[in-house]
Amino acid sequence: EVRQQQYEARRRQEFIDALNREAQACQLAQEQYTKDVEENSLVHQQIQKERAERKYEKHYNMCLETLLHIVDFGTKIGDYNHLTDNLVPHKIYVDWKNLFLANLPLYEEDLAPELQEEIDEEGNVVIVDRTANMNAEIEKEKVLDESDFNDYLDLVCEWSNTEPNFPSPQGNIVLGHIIHRIDKIVN
Repeated sequence: EVRQQQYEARRRQEFIDALNREAQACQLAQEQYTKDVEENSLVHQQIQKERAERKYEKHYNMCLETLLHIVDFGTKIGDYNHLTDNLVPHKIYVDWKNLFLANLPLYEEDLAPELQEEIDEEGNVVIVDRTANMNAEIEKEKVLDESDFNDYLDLVCEWSNTEPNFPSPQGNIVLGHIIHRIDKIVN
């Protein structure tokens, strides 16, 4: 009986020791899991921060580019008005508007090809031809040609074969009749 009590006490002690070891292993696993979650959270926050910075930079650059195009458009109209003391002809205004909508520069740019020396990954000097300005001029011509062709197909601007008709004012029949009569007399 004493032996059984010793066996029982030893088994109980081994059981308690096993439970303690299991509790320590669980606690270590829980601490490791908490540590992993915190690390993953930090990585996730860093990724979100970088994504937000890229998104902000993209939108900032897009707004800046649009603002610069608007300033160029206004400056171009102001320069033309200052030089000619007149309003901008419709055809020129439409061309500038089409260039603006196509996100192309309104002002002439340097057409000389730019040759620049760059160092590649292996440390060699490489001469690079920068013909972006020439490509922009070609793109401008393409947009303007397409615009002229569409005007020709739609018979608008200088392709129109009729004189402009004055619309009759809404709600004033007498004034509309007078304008219509004057238009007939002139034509």
